[in-house]
Amino acid sequence: MRRIDSILTTERNTIRSATEKELDRFLRYPTRKIVGVVDNSHDLDAVLSALAAAGFAAEAIQVFSGEEGICRIDPDGSYHGLVGRLTRIIQAIGAEHEHMRRYEEELRAGHYLVVISVPDDEVERQRAAAILSKHGGHFVDYYAPLAIVHMVP
Repeated sequence: MRRIDSILTTERNTIRSATEKELDRFLRYPTRKIVGVVDNSHDLDAVLSALAAAGFAAEAIQVFSGEEGICRIDPDGSYHGLVGRLTRIIQAIGAEHEHMRRYEEELRAGHYLVVISVPDDEVERQRAAAILSKHGGHFVDYYAPLAIVHMVP
Protein backbone atom coordinates (compact mmCIF):
# COMPACT_ATOMS: atom_id res chain seq x y z
CA MET A 1 0.00 0.00 0.00
CA ARG A 2 2.79 2.39 0.88
CA ARG A 3 4.48 1.83 -2.52
CA ILE A 4 1.26 2.65 -4.43
CA ASP A 5 0.74 5.83 -2.40
CA SER A 6 4.33 6.81 -3.12
CA ILE A 7 3.93 6.23 -6.86
CA LEU A 8 0.66 8.15 -6.99
CA THR A 9 2.16 11.04 -5.08
CA THR A 10 5.21 11.11 -7.33
CA GLU A 11 3.15 10.96 -10.52
CA ARG A 12 0.73 13.57 -9.24
CA ASN A 13 3.57 15.92 -8.38
CA THR A 14 5.14 15.68 -11.84
CA ILE A 15 2.18 17.53 -13.35
CA ARG A 16 2.42 21.00 -11.94
CA SER A 17 -0.41 23.49 -11.93
CA ALA A 18 -0.37 26.29 -14.46
CA THR A 19 -1.08 29.83 -13.41
CA GLU A 20 -4.01 31.70 -14.89
CA LYS A 21 -1.58 33.93 -16.80
CA GLU A 22 0.20 30.90 -18.28
CA LEU A 23 -3.11 29.39 -19.38
CA ASP A 24 -4.10 32.69 -21.03
CA ARG A 25 -0.91 32.53 -23.08
CA PHE A 26 -1.36 28.84 -23.99
CA LEU A 27 -2.26 28.27 -27.64
CA ARG A 28 -4.87 25.54 -27.17
CA TYR A 29 -6.79 25.18 -30.42
CA PRO A 30 -6.48 28.40 -32.45
CA THR A 31 -10.19 28.70 -33.28
CA ARG A 32 -11.00 31.14 -36.09
CA LYS A 33 -7.34 31.86 -36.69
CA ILE A 34 -5.04 31.64 -39.66
CA VAL A 35 -1.71 30.13 -38.62
CA GLY A 36 1.34 30.13 -40.86
CA VAL A 37 5.12 29.80 -40.77
CA VAL A 38 7.54 32.47 -41.98
CA ASP A 39 11.20 31.53 -42.27
CA ASN A 40 13.07 34.77 -41.55
CA SER A 41 12.77 38.22 -39.97
CA HIS A 42 12.77 40.00 -43.34
CA ASP A 43 9.70 38.06 -44.49
CA LEU A 44 8.12 38.48 -41.05
CA ASP A 45 8.48 42.28 -41.29
CA ALA A 46 6.95 42.19 -44.78
CA VAL A 47 4.01 40.08 -43.56
CA LEU A 48 3.34 42.36 -40.59
CA SER A 49 3.52 45.49 -42.74
CA ALA A 50 1.22 44.01 -45.38
CA LEU A 51 -1.29 42.86 -42.76
CA ALA A 52 -1.35 46.35 -41.21
CA ALA A 53 -1.75 47.96 -44.66
CA ALA A 54 -4.64 45.56 -45.38
CA GLY A 55 -6.42 46.71 -42.21
CA PHE A 56 -5.73 43.83 -39.86
CA ALA A 57 -5.58 45.19 -36.32
CA ALA A 58 -2.35 44.73 -34.39
CA GLU A 59 -4.34 43.02 -31.58
CA ALA A 60 -5.45 40.38 -34.09
CA ILE A 61 -1.88 39.30 -34.84
CA GLN A 62 0.45 37.21 -32.71
CA VAL A 63 4.01 36.18 -33.51
CA PHE A 64 5.66 33.19 -31.85
CA SER A 65 9.40 32.60 -31.94
CA GLY A 66 12.15 30.66 -30.20
CA GLU A 67 11.83 28.91 -26.86
CA GLU A 68 9.12 31.27 -25.64
CA GLY A 69 7.04 30.40 -28.70
CA ILE A 70 7.57 26.70 -28.07
CA CYS A 71 6.40 27.15 -24.47
CA ARG A 72 3.30 28.99 -25.69
CA ILE A 73 2.27 26.33 -28.21
CA ASP A 74 3.40 23.62 -25.79
CA PRO A 75 3.01 20.56 -28.06
CA ASP A 76 2.75 18.06 -25.20
CA GLY A 77 1.09 20.34 -22.64
CA SER A 78 3.94 20.06 -20.14
CA TYR A 79 4.29 23.81 -19.56
CA HIS A 80 0.60 24.32 -18.77
CA GLY A 81 -0.14 21.80 -16.07
CA LEU A 82 -2.98 19.35 -16.09
CA VAL A 83 -5.14 21.48 -18.41
CA GLY A 84 -2.34 21.59 -20.96
CA ARG A 85 -1.67 17.87 -20.77
CA LEU A 86 -5.33 16.95 -21.11
CA THR A 87 -5.78 19.36 -24.02
CA ARG A 88 -2.88 17.83 -25.94
CA ILE A 89 -3.94 14.25 -25.10
CA ILE A 90 -7.38 14.90 -26.57
CA GLN A 91 -5.85 16.60 -29.62
CA ALA A 92 -3.60 13.59 -30.24
CA ILE A 93 -6.66 11.94 -31.77
CA GLY A 94 -6.74 14.44 -34.63
CA ALA A 95 -4.44 16.47 -36.84
CA GLU A 96 -3.90 19.19 -34.23
CA HIS A 97 -1.16 17.16 -32.55
CA GLU A 98 0.79 16.81 -35.80
CA HIS A 99 0.40 20.53 -36.44
CA MET A 100 1.69 21.48 -32.99
CA ARG A 101 4.72 19.22 -33.50
CA ARG A 102 5.37 20.82 -36.90
CA TYR A 103 5.14 24.29 -35.35
CA GLU A 104 7.60 23.21 -32.66
CA GLU A 105 10.05 22.00 -35.33
CA GLU A 106 9.70 25.26 -37.27
CA LEU A 107 10.32 27.35 -34.14
CA ARG A 108 13.36 25.24 -33.23
CA ALA A 109 14.70 25.91 -36.75
CA GLY A 110 14.55 29.66 -36.03
CA HIS A 111 11.38 30.33 -38.01
CA TYR A 112 8.37 32.37 -36.90
CA LEU A 113 4.76 31.35 -36.35
CA VAL A 114 2.22 34.02 -37.31
CA VAL A 115 -1.29 33.71 -35.87
CA ILE A 116 -4.02 35.98 -37.24
CA SER A 117 -7.52 36.21 -35.73
CA VAL A 118 -10.03 36.51 -38.53
CA PRO A 119 -13.80 36.98 -38.55
CA ASP A 120 -15.97 34.14 -39.77
CA ASP A 121 -15.63 35.43 -43.33
CA GLU A 122 -14.13 33.50 -46.25
CA VAL A 123 -12.88 36.68 -47.94
CA GLU A 124 -10.91 37.75 -44.84
CA ARG A 125 -9.45 34.27 -44.43
CA GLN A 126 -8.32 34.26 -48.05
CA ARG A 127 -6.82 37.76 -47.72
CA ALA A 128 -4.80 36.82 -44.63
CA ALA A 129 -3.58 33.57 -46.22
CA ALA A 130 -2.67 35.36 -49.45
CA ILE A 131 -0.62 37.95 -47.56
CA LEU A 132 1.28 35.21 -45.74
CA SER A 133 1.84 33.29 -48.96
CA LYS A 134 2.99 36.37 -50.89
CA HIS A 135 5.69 37.03 -48.31
CA GLY A 136 7.08 33.51 -47.99
CA GLY A 137 4.53 32.05 -45.59
CA HIS A 138 4.00 28.30 -45.75
CA PHE A 139 2.10 25.61 -43.86
CA VAL A 140 -0.78 28.11 -43.64
CA ASP A 141 -4.01 26.76 -42.17
CA TYR A 142 -7.33 28.10 -40.98
CA TYR A 143 -8.62 26.58 -37.76
CA ALA A 144 -12.40 26.45 -38.01
CA PRO A 145 -14.35 25.36 -34.91
CA LEU A 146 -14.53 21.73 -36.07
CA ALA A 147 -12.03 21.47 -38.93
CA ILE A 148 -8.61 22.55 -40.13
CA VAL A 149 -8.59 24.03 -43.63
CA HIS A 150 -5.24 23.88 -45.42
CA MET A 151 -4.77 27.20 -47.22
CA VAL A 152 -1.13 27.22 -48.42
CA PRO A 153 1.28 24.24 -48.55
